[in-house]
Amino acid sequence: ILNLHTIHIDFIKIDASFIETILENEQSKKIVNSIIKLASNIGAKTIAESVSSEEIFKAVQELGIDYSQGYYIGKPKEFI
Repeated sequence: ILNLHTIHIDFIKIDASFIETILENEQSKKIVNSIIKLASNIGAKTIAESVSSEEIFKAVQELGIDYSQGYYIGKPKEFI
């Protein structure tokens, strides 16, 4: 059984479903803010998934998310 008290969490990745709707859905924004607060309280960094536009990128920066990933940042690279 995994006990959250015994593991060290370095990063919390915020799901694309919240990030993609952050501009128009107030509930998504509230959930993201809660995740950011949790991460801060436990000393973890945050990563926003699916940052696909400049508007979303600016929104996640304003909220204080540490890192972003998605097509606005760069296309995924294929490794062979």
